[in-house]
Amino acid sequence: MHRLKVLRIRLLIGLLISCALLNTAHAQQSLKLSLGEYRILDGADSYGFTSINSKYSSQNYQASLSLPYISGYRGESGVGNVAVKLAYLTQWRKNYIDLNYRQKLATADDQLTVPAWDTGMSIELARYLVGGVGFMELGYNWRHKAQGSQAERKNSLFYALGGSYPLMKYLSAGMILDHKPTALGQLNRNITGFAQYKLNQTHRIGVNAFKGLTQASPNWTLGLVWTQKF
Repeated sequence: MHRLKVLRIRLLIGLLISCALLNTAHAQQSLKLSLGEYRILDGADSYGFTSINSKYSSQNYQASLSLPYISGYRGESGVGNVAVKLAYLTQWRKNYIDLNYRQKLATADDQLTVPAWDTGMSIELARYLVGGVGFMELGYNWRHKAQGSQAERKNSLFYALGGSYPLMKYLSAGMILDHKPTALGQLNRNITGFAQYKLNQTHRIGVNAFKGLTQASPNWTLGLVWTQKF
């Protein structure tokens, strides 16, 4: 099983490299790579979380790949559930619309989290408002039986509301309210404050602070994200 997970991750990394090579052949398209380093602060259950993401975009389509790594959770470290997301981008009047499909690939170490082969679909709306951007997302998750777990996992609705506003030429900040049940269906709601600074045409750096609002949510999460566009 361990070898199979390693093979899956290597194949996904190969896909990421292929996207980068394809990008060089199609200049009208773009690739973003980001590295996020987070610290979940939840008493004895505090741990580190690293997220490596790639997002490949064309005029009407996006494909992204997320590779999470969990460190120091109750003395264990390992890979979380790798996820693939596909999106169709369109516009209606002044509203920007994303139709999203997300698939987890059950790559997680079961000592850290549930190895979930879950499917999610959502619609995301964004619009320029009073000099900033407001957005909302509404979606649904289908929970499939998890490997090595007998726990009942229910399908669930999720949503997010938020917005961002430019504070100065290269600096923006915003807030997001998330309602996304955990892998076992427990209520998980948090509010996030974030800021992003544009270093130049290709590099950005961001900071995030998440405050959990329910018993199943981590108390606090702090994060630092670096992004490069090709």
